[in-house]
Amino acid sequence: MTNRDSRCQGVRPLREVTGTQRPLPRPPYHFFSHMGTVVIANSSLDPNCLTNTCFAMTRLLPPVLLFGLTAGARVKITGEETSETAESQLSKLDTVTELQTEAFLGRWYQMYGSISSTILTFGNAGPHDLCTSTDYSLNADGTTIDVLNQGIRLDGRVTKIWGQAKATEAVGQKKLSFQKFLRGNETISPPDFEGDYWVYRLGPIVNGKYEWAVVGSPATLSWLFDAGQLFVLARDPAVFLEKYDDEVHEWLHANSFDWWWNRKRATGSVGKWRWFPYPWWGDGDGSRGAFGHDGCATVQELTPPLDSSVDPRK
Repeated sequence: MTNRDSRCQGVRPLREVTGTQRPLPRPPYHFFSHMGTVVIANSSLDPNCLTNTCFAMTRLLPPVLLFGLTAGARVKITGEETSETAESQLSKLDTVTELQTEAFLGRWYQMYGSISSTILTFGNAGPHDLCTSTDYSLNADGTTIDVLNQGIRLDGRVTKIWGQAKATEAVGQKKLSFQKFLRGNETISPPDFEGDYWVYRLGPIVNGKYEWAVVGSPATLSWLFDAGQLFVLARDPAVFLEKYDDEVHEWLHANSFDWWWNRKRATGSVGKWRWFPYPWWGDGDGSRGAFGHDGCATVQELTPPLDSSVDPRK
């Protein structure tokens, strides 16, 4: 964990939610991330998730949630709590109302992810993987965004997943589906349903492209969790850290992305699951730097930027 990332480690008291903003919807039966999706339907397994990793993560979900609650969850549960009180504890977070598609397309690099994205995600996700990037290209229909996500898992295998983000009536809320998923030399059946792709915040446009983006899902588990999953994307990791990291940190803090479930964690900062001295994930090995991108441009198994830009991760 870097000093820069450690600013988000504290747990704040439950934020009082006021105003007239639209509350996030009650939880759907699937959760989106820009790297994939897994079903959490009444604690059942995704029928497409047939790997040891997916089974292990589903078995670990109850103890992980219990540990998180006892370690500092912000919600106090009482027998007298009403549905109105529970509703008031949901995060109320709007998506962007303006998005220039051309400025959004191209290569992005993941700077931060959340533990929620690791627990609830089908493919690459969150702060565990290294060299995590996504390429957005405009489909021939003129509105759909074609997606290629890729990264390196903890076991060293390069994974890639291809999908499409389709437009809806809300500019910042798209529907994501998947067509192909590769894990090393193994072909995995991707999910056969749509997930939510929400754009919460965008940075300035420089040279025709947004400099950074905060994306994720609206998923909440009733009164238990808020603000869903988190991914912070940047055009250039070094430029982001120098110019925009503080600004993004402040916005995330102000919008309740600041506790164990959805706190920003640097890409590559989280390692394998451990049981001792307490059940949690270990630290990343730092083999590719503090943000998991050092030397990624030279990994031959990774697809170069589809927009022909230069990969800055030397």
